[in-house]
Amino acid sequence: MATNDAVNKRTAIGRPSWWCPPEGMAGQASSIEVAHPWARATPPGAGAGGGFVTLTNHGDGDDMLLGATSPITERVEIHIMEMDGDVMRMAPLPGGIELPAGESVTLAPGGLHLMLMELGSPIVEGEPVPVTV
Repeated sequence: MATNDAVNKRTAIGRPSWWCPPEGMAGQASSIEVAHPWARATPPGAGAGGGFVTLTNHGDGDDMLLGATSPITERVEIHIMEMDGDVMRMAPLPGGIELPAGESVTLAPGGLHLMLMELGSPIVEGEPVPVTV
């Protein structure tokens, strides 16, 4: 699993949130670079939150993002947003996301993203959100 130090990015509502690697995971060697991870702040009572990141495969072979974990939630799912006629629909991708060798894949609002499901408490602006991908 690849991890990265916390990075601040503005959310669509103008509130930054932070991601950080779990304790003891920072600095581990990986061919997958994790860049610009961020999560949207959520209102109290929200059951889920969105997570976004750019993953670059610096390895010689293709790889896959099969999942993610976070101690702030029961589960993290990989999702995609797609148009179904005139309606935007979100659907899980249980098979993961392909990370072709030498290429970057960006998880962003309106497309591929992580869903932090069953949040026990809100994602708060400026507080770390530990996520391992």
